[in-house]
Amino acid sequence: VARLDFAAATEHATGLMCDEDWDAMLRAAASAYEPGRFTTFAAFQWNDLAVLLPEDGGRLVRSDDRLTDDPGELLAALSGGETAGSVIVKLATGARPGEARAVEIYSWRNRGATYEDRPGAFEPGLSRAFLAPIRPITITAGSDNHWGRPGGDDLTGLEPGAGGLTAVEAPFNDRASILEGLRQGRAWATTGARIVLRVALRWGRLEVAAAGTAAFARIDLVVLDGAGMRLIPVMTLPALDFEGTIERPRAAGPAFCYVRAVQQDGEVAWSSLIPAGGEEP
Repeated sequence: VARLDFAAATEHATGLMCDEDWDAMLRAAASAYEPGRFTTFAAFQWNDLAVLLPEDGGRLVRSDDRLTDDPGELLAALSGGETAGSVIVKLATGARPGEARAVEIYSWRNRGATYEDRPGAFEPGLSRAFLAPIRPITITAGSDNHWGRPGGDDLTGLEPGAGGLTAVEAPFNDRASILEGLRQGRAWATTGARIVLRVALRWGRLEVAAAGTAAFARIDLVVLDGAGMRLIPVMTLPALDFEGTIERPRAAGPAFCYVRAVQQDGEVAWSSLIPAGGEEP
């Protein structure tokens, strides 16, 4: 009904979730998994980190357990057995990603200072905290609500706004392929609209291909460096789709760039972050 290719439910991993509840979540993920058609992930939220597991099994790592209440202890607990190869998504864009390979830029709860804005009416800020790790960082978006309607509005209208969606380029719709796409940055995030935004780095240039659900108002290359944020226009005339290239920006110190596409209806898509300057990653 939701026209999704993959999904994960990430309940808070604390002492309030008993082993029986975790087993029920594992069974639900396993029963709905149809490789090639619909992919589910056993997953949980550890403080401000979402953990996507590669298999149906695996222990629940609780954030309020004395032995696993530190990020390093979480990584150690995930390093072996059925949880090896898990993907960690940082849910707070204002903090350093640490060991996480993916960061959530948009969700229903991460929409800014007010919950009254319609989807895509603003852009959550990307902090300079991203400048620490010199590696590609995957940008994601999620729901972070309890409606069970990823990318959709609250049907009651009591809590306006939609959650976001994450798109991943993968050769096959299964857990291994999607997780690898997330690790490699072959993904983009949207405010809920099913916008296509592909960005590839080839021979020092960024190849951009975008297809909207409404006409794009503008597409920009956003550069984050030690001086702050600057915009390089990619497309400024309204159009429903776009294909083109732009030179990869150069920077003396740590820097990232990403493509942001804004539609006339306010919906937004963000590409994953690519290190600016230096050698191709």
